[in-house]
Amino acid sequence: PWQFIASTGKVYGLEKNWYIDERMDFVKSTYAAARYLKDLKAIFDKVNPEDLNGENWYLAFAAYNCGAGRVLKEIKRSNSTNFWDLNRLPGQTRNYVPKFIAMNYVMSYSNEHSILPTNMKKITYDVDTIKLKAQVTFNILAKITCVDSAIISFLNPTFKMNIIPSGYTITLPKYAKEDFLNNEKSNYDFVEAVDNKEILIDEERVEYNVSKGDYLGKIAEKYSVRIYEIKRWNNLQSTNLDIGQKLIIY
Repeated sequence: PWQFIASTGKVYGLEKNWYIDERMDFVKSTYAAARYLKDLKAIFDKVNPEDLNGENWYLAFAAYNCGAGRVLKEIKRSNSTNFWDLNRLPGQTRNYVPKFIAMNYVMSYSNEHSILPTNMKKITYDVDTIKLKAQVTFNILAKITCVDSAIISFLNPTFKMNIIPSGYTITLPKYAKEDFLNNEKSNYDFVEAVDNKEILIDEERVEYNVSKGDYLGKIAEKYSVRIYEIKRWNNLQSTNLDIGQKLIIY
């Protein structure tokens, strides 16, 4: 929501890996954006300490869009710290600051111009957070909490693969969080049973007989699974197969 590139997000503590992207976390990314803007403002306060009208904020907004180095280079070229003189900044940046000003104006003076918000349907949840002690997928969490996986996804946009790694904090409706903690041991036993394929969630167990011409990649594609999963399910040490060999596929 704050349009962080990955490298800048990392500087401000927003983790991004295969499982998660904290740039999508509204709370964390908003705090990060505020810190970033504050740091940018400090840079231009040093360049232009005589700023009396708060126009260094314009420079900070511009730097947020195209980078502080680009703005500093243009200040040096034009010999001016007035944003409106920096006419060689990218077109997107030169539009970005006026849009920022315009949006602030509309938010502050909408009543004077009879600009009224439309009535929108709002869906709100009384929520709380919980730190998980095991890796859990959204569909398993939905089974445990009786909360639709679409709602879990909506409340937790950070998780890219619908998988919550162990030790990460998630948001749930408050009643579901309390219920989860009241049945914590049985919930984690359930998670372990699913992981060990003792309980199947949204899947079925298939016995596959290897035929001539079969190989793991072909079988994996047929069942929309991964080669390493077939190897793990069947304790295979290599990709070699024998005709007539039985494989378990989930």
